[in-house]
Amino acid sequence: MPDMTAKTVVITGASRGIGAAAARAFAAQGANVVLLARDRDAIAGIAGEIGSRALAVPCDVTRYWEVEAALAAGEPDVLPPDFAGGVPKSPGDDVRPVLRPVRSVIGEGGVVQGY
Repeated sequence: MPDMTAKTVVITGASRGIGAAAARAFAAQGANVVLLARDRDAIAGIAGEIGSRALAVPCDVTRYWEVEAALAAGEPDVLPPDFAGGVPKSPGDDVRPVLRPVRSVIGEGGVVQGY
């Protein structure tokens, strides 16, 4: 994994499974993690476990306006694949315009790619 020190990583589906594991892994590498999920209590618990480098933001990624609000605080450095499995695919609800400022994306095999 590349040096993640002080990078901000936004993780969808961070309340359980691979999303929660990714949050822990990125934080262990020194990244600041923003945990997005619908389950407020679960992401609050994970953020508490990780500590000061984690921020829990309740968000339903199928709702464009919630993703926009979640990312309004600043531009993330890294956006891994959608671990929530719910980012809208239809043109009317497309979140890609919100995510365009993201400078890099982690692709298949953990390779960091330019966005």
